[in-house]
Amino acid sequence: MKITMCSPDFFGVKYEINPWMHINDQPNLELAKKQWQGAKDIFERLGIEVDVIEPDENCPDMVFTANAGLPIGDKFILSNFTFKERKAEEPLFKEFFSKKFKELVELPEDVKFEGQGEAFFVDNKLFLGSGFRSSKGAREELQKQLSQEYEVVQLELINPKFYHLDTALQSLGDGNFLVAKDAFSESSLKELKKHGNLIYLSQEDSDAFCANCIVFEKNIVISDPSKELEAKLNDLSFTIHKNNMSQFLKSGGAVRCVSLVH
Repeated sequence: MKITMCSPDFFGVKYEINPWMHINDQPNLELAKKQWQGAKDIFERLGIEVDVIEPDENCPDMVFTANAGLPIGDKFILSNFTFKERKAEEPLFKEFFSKKFKELVELPEDVKFEGQGEAFFVDNKLFLGSGFRSSKGAREELQKQLSQEYEVVQLELINPKFYHLDTALQSLGDGNFLVAKDAFSESSLKELKKHGNLIYLSQEDSDAFCANCIVFEKNIVISDPSKELEAKLNDLSFTIHKNNMSQFLKSGGAVRCVSLVH
């Protein structure tokens, strides 16, 4: 595993594009830097290689590198951000990842898609979120980039607090998923049940973005789990690495959002 991160030097709530963001509730930048560094340090202690892209003063949300795109083998599918406030990130990510991957794929401009924030692989399935940040054409365009043995499983997000798939769902491996139940339509929960065992998060853990975590082998890097969730993860033989991400939650993100996995 390799992870790409971006230092939060210019992080802040400069606009409001999801329910967590309030201009009058700014993150403490020094604490945010410590929390970001804490996540990076854990990754590196686990033996994960971390690349760091330079931040840009005009891109306060660039720290959320999971939204940059979707790696598929030696290809990288670049994101088309829904909101104009994040469009300035696109050329910066394009330049950076052009040096990391053999092929860059640019989607049609009318196809909105926000990378690993909206999509991740589990075995031969690509789970894709829809409802807030991905347009209807994203599924078809992504399927074109996949070999035939891959299936795109589209899941409908219905709660604006969980505007990206990675805020509400994470695979733990072995057929287990962490799920923020309130994020999904009933039909999508039924679909998810076809693909594994669903471990529903409490409201407390959902709102703490505990699904927005990183899983590496039997390690889980997670922001602020309840004792109840810790017990469930221990029962599954996980080593829990807690790293509070309270300042990033003010912008609607946690551990997974600041980490693009490839």
